[in-house]
Amino acid sequence: MTTNNKNKIFPIGSKVAAISRSYKDDLQIGTVIGYWQNLTIVEWDNGKIIKLNNNSLVSAQEAQQKKSQFEEEFQAYQDELNDKINQATKLIKEANQLARKNGLDLSHFDLSNISEKLIDAIEECGWNTSSWQC
Repeated sequence: MTTNNKNKIFPIGSKVAAISRSYKDDLQIGTVIGYWQNLTIVEWDNGKIIKLNNNSLVSAQEAQQKKSQFEEEFQAYQDELNDKINQATKLIKEANQLARKNGLDLSHFDLSNISEKLIDAIEECGWNTSSWQC
């Protein structure tokens, strides 16, 4: 039996992947092992079995192609992105040097307003900063 949801057909034994917004992470590849109502049952390579709507799946081949495309697009901008991050790092170090030059230690000041803005900016980019506040 196969399921047909929005013209997507994944026969039993097909290699599939969950749709990702960015394909930046390692792909979770699985095998279609059955169907239940309108859902496709997938056994992921890590052994987990999950029921998903076909709209949440793409073929493993398509996922690999999209991941490669994402990586190529990112590579084209990586040098420029790294430069911007290095500039931000340099500015933070310069602020610390300015404070030390004036006999101050930034660790003794309440920088919560500034650090909140920095953390917000980092989290807006999709990076997780929760461990910084431990």
